[in-house]
Amino acid sequence: MKKSTPLIVGAGILAGFAATSHLAFHRSAPATLLDGYQRGKRLKSRFAEQTGYDQFLRLRAEENERPYELPRCFRPQNALTHEISQGMDVISLRPAEARKLRIVYLHGGAYINRIDSYVWPFLDRIAAKSRATISVPLYPLAPVHGCAEAFEKLAAYYRDLRARNPRETIVFMGDSAGGALCLTLAMTLAQAGDEGPAGIVAFSPWVDATLANPEILEYEASDPVLSAYGLSRAAHSWAGALDRADWRISPTNGPLEVLPPTLVFAGVNEIFYPDLDIFREKLARAGVAYTFVAREGLGHCWPTYPIPEALASDKQICAFLDEVAAD
Repeated sequence: MKKSTPLIVGAGILAGFAATSHLAFHRSAPATLLDGYQRGKRLKSRFAEQTGYDQFLRLRAEENERPYELPRCFRPQNALTHEISQGMDVISLRPAEARKLRIVYLHGGAYINRIDSYVWPFLDRIAAKSRATISVPLYPLAPVHGCAEAFEKLAAYYRDLRARNPRETIVFMGDSAGGALCLTLAMTLAQAGDEGPAGIVAFSPWVDATLANPEILEYEASDPVLSAYGLSRAAHSWAGALDRADWRISPTNGPLEVLPPTLVFAGVNEIFYPDLDIFREKLARAGVAYTFVAREGLGHCWPTYPIPEALASDKQICAFLDEVAAD
């Protein structure tokens, strides 16, 4: 056998896998591998029944109160700074030639998990491409803390940030629960008479915490990570005395007409897609200047993962930031 034969065979296998992924699943080969990895870790099954979830919640209550440490493998290309504001750790990424554009990033995790490690390289990449400073306030999490405390601290942080940097354009950006927080915080500020963000970028925002949409059960089957049971428990822990239908928990029910230009990404394979499709219609009726990007074959928060589709979405994100930036 010639030495080149295994290489040819291997290349053929990879090409065949890539073609199958595109034709059968409507996504890239790396996206299919990611889906398989997530299913293999059985993340979803850990949160789909009471015993496993109770144990998980106890661990989160302990872990979330410890000092946060960045992933050891993270090597940012942008300058990294750390400060304490309103009792929250705030970690910022600032490009060498930063313009007067600030992204306040609110991370997801169903209000009970800290920021995922894979989000940091994504933020580092967006900061470099957009020349925006990205600040990540690590807001208090359930089950020890609730939404009322987080709202108060985030609103105070935003007002202080604007006062200290009056010439900066501020954009909210967030994934999943963090995306919902971006929407809720913007509406809360508007109702208080504050100048809100110039725009919002939300990746698979959790817009309806009631999970009452009957279509959710159908979409739950295709979501490799999220379960309705685990989400329901997390929402209850976060809401405290508030009803989960309250717009401060489910922003789809809020005064959407006050929102600034908004860019929403969704995956057609994720559990939130039915509610996000309804949310899109509500944005249109409210007269919000919005863009809704839904990708078939992809799942929850897909632009934040290291897959080809995410790299392509960077262009849309940066173009949106250019549109809303004042400089």
